[in-house]
Amino acid sequence: MDDVTKFNVESFKESLKSSQEGVDDVEVQSVGYEVNVQYDLPEDLTSANVQETVAKSQGVTSDKVNASKVTAVRRLTGLGRRLAATWDVTIKTEDASAVDAIATKATDVEALQAAAQEIGLSDVVAQVAKAPEKKVAVQFKVKSKPNAAAVQEVDSSKLSESLEEKLGVTIEVAPVEFTGVEEEIKSPPIIAEPDDLEEDGAKTLSCFVAFQMALLGVMAGVQL
Repeated sequence: MDDVTKFNVESFKESLKSSQEGVDDVEVQSVGYEVNVQYDLPEDLTSANVQETVAKSQGVTSDKVNASKVTAVRRLTGLGRRLAATWDVTIKTEDASAVDAIATKATDVEALQAAAQEIGLSDVVAQVAKAPEKKVAVQFKVKSKPNAAAVQEVDSSKLSESLEEKLGVTIEVAPVEFTGVEEEIKSPPIIAEPDDLEEDGAKTLSCFVAFQMALLGVMAGVQL
């Protein structure tokens, strides 16, 4: 699927609750959109160089771009004896409708090379090593069912199947990473109704307290 605008928060929450054992509730804290691409670039570029170059070519600020070197140094076709490395680049946006344009720009190596020239990097030759992939990044909190252990993992395949059924598209859910510490939640005590008064007029306070555990989850990407 090419259209990340079809991602739906409520469908995601419903799918997570129905496809995972022990999940009582899901709170989605943020939704973002990403385009991930890999480039072969001159080895002597720094992470800051790559971030600034990609940001310039995309017309976004550098904080919207992550770049990391992922391969060993080797020769880059078209640069003679100059060494190159593969860089993994992620361009982030909050606007789902902007993802298609970002993905298209990400394949324009001439624009990338021109952007490098504009920021003072000469003789930069770029090649797309891996085609752009469009993703949805979701940060959420999972609350376990009363008196159950905290949900420590999510079955990505089951979540994918449930989301595909609800959205009608093919989806690949990346592994979910849980961060932070367990947060214990206590349900409030229940006060008896007037009909439940004891003979001496005293109200009965229920001893039932439900314990629920919540963990923060970060899903690296729903690949659409």
